[in-house]
Amino acid sequence: MSQPTAYLSPAEAARQLGVSVKALRLYEEHHLLTPARTQAGWRAYGPADMQRAREITAMRSLGLSLSDIGRVLRGDEAAILPLTLEAHQASLEARMRDLSSAIGRVHDLRSRIARGETPSATELASLHAAPSDIVAAFDLPWPWGGERFELRKPKPITYLTGPLFSGKTKLARYMADAIPGAVFIGLERTNIPSGATPERVELALTWLREDGATSSDALIDLVRAFEAEGPTLLVIDLVEQGLDEATQLSLIAFLRRRAQEAIPVVLMTRSNAILDLASVGPDEAILFCPANHGPPVYVAPYPGAVGYEAVASCLASPEVRAHGRRHRHSPASRLIDLRAISTELKPRRIACVPLFAEGLGLVDGIARTLEREVIGRPRILHRRGLNAKFVSLLKRVDQRAVAAVLHESLVARCKHRKAVAADNRGRLDIGAQ
Repeated sequence: MSQPTAYLSPAEAARQLGVSVKALRLYEEHHLLTPARTQAGWRAYGPADMQRAREITAMRSLGLSLSDIGRVLRGDEAAILPLTLEAHQASLEARMRDLSSAIGRVHDLRSRIARGETPSATELASLHAAPSDIVAAFDLPWPWGGERFELRKPKPITYLTGPLFSGKTKLARYMADAIPGAVFIGLERTNIPSGATPERVELALTWLREDGATSSDALIDLVRAFEAEGPTLLVIDLVEQGLDEATQLSLIAFLRRRAQEAIPVVLMTRSNAILDLASVGPDEAILFCPANHGPPVYVAPYPGAVGYEAVASCLASPEVRAHGRRHRHSPASRLIDLRAISTELKPRRIACVPLFAEGLGLVDGIARTLEREVIGRPRILHRRGLNAKFVSLLKRVDQRAVAAVLHESLVARCKHRKAVAADNRGRLDIGAQ
């Protein structure tokens, strides 16, 4: 008696394949995979579907675009495979060199132990990360507590993520400043490095469009940065800004395809299309900024690793993030310049108002705080009641001045409180006498 054919749901199939459900949907949209349907219309993946999905996933790991995979499946792979296999071989050889170096360090330590020597803690730690892997070290600025942070040698792709208010942008700037030749590309994309030839940019855009990306100014700016010559590292603020989900998926596939031969990139992101935890490979790293301003940590991309669940909780689908952005007055991750606002509104005083609004998403809260703390009036401004002048002031941002303003405000408040406490203690002592 034959066994009934087992069919899997999209979630079960994705779990077995080590990809996300949205990746399976993308394969289907490109006519690479056609799962069966139940009577209720739900997708069901049988053995043949799973075999085809494994082939597609394996070819994606080699760096093939979805259109290239379609050609291979149709038997038209002659012009595609040579360059793809050459790049894959280069990646394997680089990993082999790293493994050979690690094996050599282990062999040396074992030889020393056999001679009766005891390795130091530093030497044992070098088995996990060689001293040469640390490329920069610096004291973390405010709002951290001055802890020492050691920056590892950037992998071809490093994801920088964390919740709101965790200091991601500040850390990204410090990383760019700490590595010679590194370039920080902010949300405005105004400092794109030069050197990218039009031919290389168009070739990359063609690959991305064939892979399902939608051409846009935001995508062109990123491609120009990736194809530039000169920078040793690109640190990009919110790489998903202005890109739809299909474009984000194509972009990360493009970066993986050219990882070994291109400039290393640090991608600040909160999109699970860019940082798909199920797809993080050996040439990628995750750097996480905790919500409580603890020191940034590197997180391994597997369930159970320290920080894994916290990273997963920071990520959202492009649809969710796009929905949040529709209710904002300006692009994401803007800092309010308290000096500019206070000068324009002529407040009676400026208080310590730690305002950090991603895309002014907290407009109501900002309005209430400015009314209460800066202007000093009890009336509360609501979002719909904001006049044009106030809205224009909120949009006038300065990403550099705000940190200094907030720091000065905190210091001033601390000094004031200490002075008041000292004065009160003095009065108590006089009264006691």
